[in-house]
Amino acid sequence: MNHETLPPEILDVARAIAAAGGRAVLVGGFVRDQFFYELELAIPDAYGEPDDIDIEVYGLSLAKLEEVLETFGEVISVGRSFGVFKVKRLFSDKRQDCSFSLPRRDNKVGRGHRGFQVELDPELGFEEAARRRDLTMNSVGWEIPGGKVEDPHGGQADIESRIMRATDPVHFPEDSLRGLRVAQFAARFPAMQPDDELVELCRALDFSDLPGERIFEEFKKLLLKGQRPSVGLEFLRCTGLLRFFP
Repeated sequence: MNHETLPPEILDVARAIAAAGGRAVLVGGFVRDQFFYELELAIPDAYGEPDDIDIEVYGLSLAKLEEVLETFGEVISVGRSFGVFKVKRLFSDKRQDCSFSLPRRDNKVGRGHRGFQVELDPELGFEEAARRRDLTMNSVGWEIPGGKVEDPHGGQADIESRIMRATDPVHFPEDSLRGLRVAQFAARFPAMQPDDELVELCRALDFSDLPGERIFEEFKKLLLKGQRPSVGLEFLRCTGLLRFFP
């Protein structure tokens, strides 16, 4: 992975974060997709090249992160209780979008997608912070500037082995939407195969606690972004999750 894949505005912000004593780590789908492209496992999504960039910032308080971001434009809080900010008009390319957040723990305390207690912790280690993510392929970080890869849960090896695996089998079932996310990933990246444990984890999920709009967004990705939507639908059938789509 190299800096050429990143908009220059992102590198400017990352350097400012480092100068303030923090550490910027790219996480999520943008990082995953870079490995996929390098291994020729994926073609660009139907929506175009990746346009969502997520950065976790370690070592800075929420107030200090907001102060640093304000030097680049108007800061918009899109989830202050989750420690998530965006910077208005950060990019010259309007298609790009970027979220800046603090590492956090998500503790399940109630039913449904809102039943989580969020604990922000700038000093949390990357391994623990990544544990709340769904799959190992989505749990790899890329520190910027510098390019150091953070991969405590073996996401790179799983991508190279074409395996989809739960990052943490204990926490995976806490959000039932993850079963539908696995289905849409199966459609988008048909070379990736869910391992037996992941199939069993998904088989035990119950979508009845999910609002329709969350289900719709993931199902839309399955259909519109999928290289082979039938693979995702087959995953829903074999896990019994298709019963939630009468």
